[in-house]
Amino acid sequence: MSPRPARFTPRVSSLTHVLIAQLAILPALLAQGPLAPLNPPAPTMKALDEIEPRINVQRAVNPLPSDGANQYIINTAGSYYLSANIGGVASKAAIQIAADNVTLDLGGFSILNTGGTSGVSVVGPRNNVRIHHGIIVGGTNGISGGSGNGFVVEDVVIDGPSAAGISSAARNGRVEGVTVRGGYTAISLGFSPSLISRCTAYNTNGSNGAAVFVAESVFDSSVNGATNSSAFSVISSTNVTRCTVASCAGSGGGTTSYAINATGIVSDCYVTNCSGTPGFTGISAGSVFNSTVNSCSCTGAATAISGSTLVSGCTVSAFSCTGIMIAINSVGGMARGCTVSGVTQTASGSQSCTAIYALQTEDCQVNTVAGNSSAPALGISGGTRAARCFVTAVTNTGTVGQAFGIALSTTSGLVDSCTVYKTGGDGIYLDASATRAAVTNCVVTNSGISNAGAGGITALGDFQRIDGNTISAGKIGILTGGKSVVVRNLVQNCVTPYSLSATGMNGAINVTTGIIAATVGPWANFQQ
Repeated sequence: MSPRPARFTPRVSSLTHVLIAQLAILPALLAQGPLAPLNPPAPTMKALDEIEPRINVQRAVNPLPSDGANQYIINTAGSYYLSANIGGVASKAAIQIAADNVTLDLGGFSILNTGGTSGVSVVGPRNNVRIHHGIIVGGTNGISGGSGNGFVVEDVVIDGPSAAGISSAARNGRVEGVTVRGGYTAISLGFSPSLISRCTAYNTNGSNGAAVFVAESVFDSSVNGATNSSAFSVISSTNVTRCTVASCAGSGGGTTSYAINATGIVSDCYVTNCSGTPGFTGISAGSVFNSTVNSCSCTGAATAISGSTLVSGCTVSAFSCTGIMIAINSVGGMARGCTVSGVTQTASGSQSCTAIYALQTEDCQVNTVAGNSSAPALGISGGTRAARCFVTAVTNTGTVGQAFGIALSTTSGLVDSCTVYKTGGDGIYLDASATRAAVTNCVVTNSGISNAGAGGITALGDFQRIDGNTISAGKIGILTGGKSVVVRNLVQNCVTPYSLSATGMNGAINVTTGIIAATVGPWANFQQ
């Protein structure tokens, strides 16, 4: 008998037992309780004032008040915003602010204020008002700021006001990042204290002499294309830094127009292509640093840069006028490290033309002064001291011999270590009133081009000292007219080397070539 086959008994794993047990209790786990909620459902959405706590100027519910002169009136402190553009209404301001502690966000929208008065009007002495980020078009004024303390406008474009872009008498006013086109004045903040920064004005056109920018301090801003039918100041301020004034012109009023008119410090500014009638000054301040006036002109009297205390590191080029003119004027102070080129008197007359007129002049360069007058053309003049300066090409078509490189007329003046080249008249000139003045260690070449009687160095007063200079290729090397001292000079290739006063004290003139004899004293002058 064959053996019976073994029976197969499937084995169940312990994991299978666990799954079977869980399935057995599943109906109990899926059992449902009562469906009725124990409490009413709670709200899940935020209120509108939780999403946007600021106040919509144009809200339909509980709208802002208005009156016959204003479309919207803000009369409660808070933060407000626009939700759409605002159109203009004749003889009305778009928004009036009549409360302290107000912020108005224009939200990138525009106030299209054609026919209206002010885009935004701040009335009364309001404190802590801020307006920002938007556009205002047309109207009488873009923003009129009232008085009070703390007025701020930021990042706003104002286009085409008929009067002022921004005007405020508030203390601590500040306008930044604003552009104004048109109107007779762009931004006027007064002087108590106030700031204009990163602003631009285009094509203002005034008739009342109003300045384009007015603030205690103006930084990093520019004005282009401003005109006024009266004399005016483009920027009127205490301190002006890193600003540009271009293509501006004032006329009429019998006074002077200014590109920058400041009582304090002007630094790193640029004035170009500006003009004035009957007078023009590019920059006027207490002190002027590192600034440039270029391609400016005047029908009348003109000064490119005037600093009562100091003019330092400045440049004047292509400057012209019909009357008396001074490129750099620091009559009571110092001109230091400046460059003047291309000063031209464009009409004949009887008034002088001067590159630098200062009490003291140091390390300056003058290139091309072209006078057209019976009065002198002057490279450097007016003071007590000129040191380490270079002057070239001074001429005068009005009176050809009246063209001086450096001229002093004050007692105890000094011209030291200067170079003068190519003058129509005298290279260095000390007039009779400059007693006790001195010219030392200077080099003069090609003087007297248009005047046979001109000296490389001319000293007409008493007790003047001419010492250690080199003069070459001129008409007269050294010319004296009083009791002067002339020692240790070298004159080369002049028509008349020395023309010395008999009343002076003059070192012997040595003309011997070759080795200088031991008998020649230390005070001798030389001639070649």
